[in-house]
Order: sequence, then structure tokens, then C-alpha cells
Amino acid sequence: MDRCFKDEDQKCQIELMKLLQTEYMEICDKNIVESKKACESIIKRIFRPLEENIASGKYMTVGGYQQYRKDLDNFISKYRSAEGKGIKGEESLKEYLAKKETVGQAIMTADRSLSEAQRKEEEIRARLEAIEQARRAEEEQSKIFEKQMKDQERTYIENMKQLENKMEEDRKNAAKEFEMTLNSKLKEQNELTKQGFHTQAELMQAEIDSLKEEKAKIQSPLHFLLMLWIPWDKQPPYFCQGWER
Repeated sequence: MDRCFKDEDQKCQIELMKLLQTEYMEICDKNIVESKKACESIIKRIFRPLEENIASGKYMTVGGYQQYRKDLDNFISKYRSAEGKGIKGEESLKEYLAKKETVGQAIMTADRSLSEAQRKEEEIRARLEAIEQARRAEEEQSKIFEKQMKDQERTYIENMKQLENKMEEDRKNAAKEFEMTLNSKLKEQNELTKQGFHTQAELMQAEIDSLKEEKAKIQSPLHFLLMLWIPWDKQPPYFCQGWER
């Protein structure tokens, strides 16, 4: 009886945790998509003047590269200050700036005011800024991952607490059932003894002893903990080995 109770509750709990994980990941995926869309819209709005200047060839002149860099840095600052980007702000900016690398290189090549040393210096600067942007995007992703793991761990703990409460309630009910069954058997045995059916009464003793043993197990705190324990190999995947996308 208790074994069945244990297996059924474990199965239900694991299925519940898997369902919650699926729903949670769907929400996370939706947040990512919405953040990407929001960032694309913000980038399009903030960097529009830069795109117009590039299209018109404004930067393809003497001194054009320095003006391009000044404008680009200004728009990057405005973008980072903008609200409503969501969780993919730096990742979206990294992708946008990556597309501008060849544009920046072309503008630098066209700017004859730059010496060879200045060109090399600007190339190093551009590489370092790309590395820094990649670091920002990676840090952003790490924060997302950390939050997701904390959310899932909190959900796991809450689910286990609910299971603990449910199993404690069921344990008490099971103990009452055993008590009623045991009392009924003792009463039946007593009646058999009174009526002189000593052999039948003695045969019932094994059944009564078994009921007493099962009742003692259910009332044992250790037994309750064993019922609550979920084997490691049956834990939901995200809790056993970390979340992967």
C-alpha cells in the first residue's frame, strides 16, 4: 500500500515538474523573441541618422572616419540608455555592430587624412571594442541563465514542499486506515477466541502482526523521508544536469 503510494506521488510530482519546466521555457523563449523585436525596433530608430549618413556617403570624405566613430559612439550611448530593450539588449547591439565592421573599414580606407599609424591604432581600437561588446553580451546571457536556474530551483523547492505536505496528509490518513483495520481484526480475533475458535484466532495473529508492522512504518519519520525521497536518476533533467539550450 505505502509502496504504491510512494511511486504514484513521485510519478505525479516528476510529471508536474516537467510540465512546469516546459511552460517556463516557453515563457523564456517568448521573452527572448519579444526582446529581440523590441531591440531591433529601438536600433532602427536610434541608428537611423547613422544609416542615412552612410547611405548618402557623408562619411566617405577626408576626416569622415572620425566623424563616423563619433556618431557611432553617440548612438551606442543613446541605445544603452533607451528603455524597453528587455533581456537581449547587448546581444542585439553586438549583432548590429558586427554588421557595421565592414562599413567602418571602408570608411577608414577612404579617409586619406589618417596616417598608417592612425589606421593601425583605429583597427586595434575597433577589435578591442568588439571584444568588449562580446563580453557584455556574454555577461548578459550569464545573468539570464543564472536567473533561469534560480527560478527553476525555487520552483523545485516549492513543489517538493507541496509534495511533503500532501504526503504528510496522506500518511496520516493511511495511519488512520491501518488503525481501523487493525482494530477490526483484533475485535474479530477476540470474538473467535470467545467462541472457542482458538486455531482460527491464532492464524489471524500473523495478519495482525503484519498490520502492526506496517502501521509502525507509516508512523516512522524515517519511513516518511524515504517516501519523500526522489532518486537522482528520476530527477527532472534541468535540475540534475543544469539547463541547456
